[in-house]
Amino acid sequence: KQWYQRRVRGELPVINHGGATYGHYSQMSLIPDENVGVFVVLSGDDYYELQHQILRLIYIYFLDVLMDETPWLNTTTICSYPEPWQTSERSEKDLSVLQDDTYSREADAVDLSIYEGVYNNPVYPDLQISLVNGQLQFILGTGNGTLYREQEAHSFHAITNMPTDPMNIPDSEKEITYFKFNMTPSEAVEGVEFKYIQKYYFSGGSSSAPDVRLIFSGLVLILILLYS
Repeated sequence: KQWYQRRVRGELPVINHGGATYGHYSQMSLIPDENVGVFVVLSGDDYYELQHQILRLIYIYFLDVLMDETPWLNTTTICSYPEPWQTSERSEKDLSVLQDDTYSREADAVDLSIYEGVYNNPVYPDLQISLVNGQLQFILGTGNGTLYREQEAHSFHAITNMPTDPMNIPDSEKEITYFKFNMTPSEAVEGVEFKYIQKYYFSGGSSSAPDVRLIFSGLVLILILLYS
């Protein structure tokens, strides 16, 4: 994994490494010259942007405390961060493009129901994709959204909604989730690549066939138990 070196207070080198996955966020910051470090872990259903900003605020504040410096974050600036020091990094997305169904109209010959089903990943909750009023919808844990077709075949994107939204983030500033369905030579769905912050692969779906290896292993186990 890659570590990043930056500077705090204009001169002290700080080594950072963060990580994020569905519902979990972490950040480690070390200042070797001062022999101090901060490790922060958060979990929850908030939007990634909000969690990332909270992580940054926590480690910046405690690095100052550990170095016996007066924290430059206070009850006012902690709510306006990164302003007044720099303009907010949040940028609005063009919803007219994100919610354009041009490609859906051009691909009307494709039966969207082939994508319906429950997809599985050994670590994450089941990914459920349903066709509702002619539009594909997804649910993953507590996140959900509407799928819009991309130009590439069997590819979609969605504006991701989360149940916890204390900042009332508008759709134009929410994270975009991407879906790429993997197809067999006979054009049956065998899985989907799901990208939210990172890429994850979910197997299965309505068209997936039973795993013969698992069935065989189960039969062998039953025979062992019967004759042991």
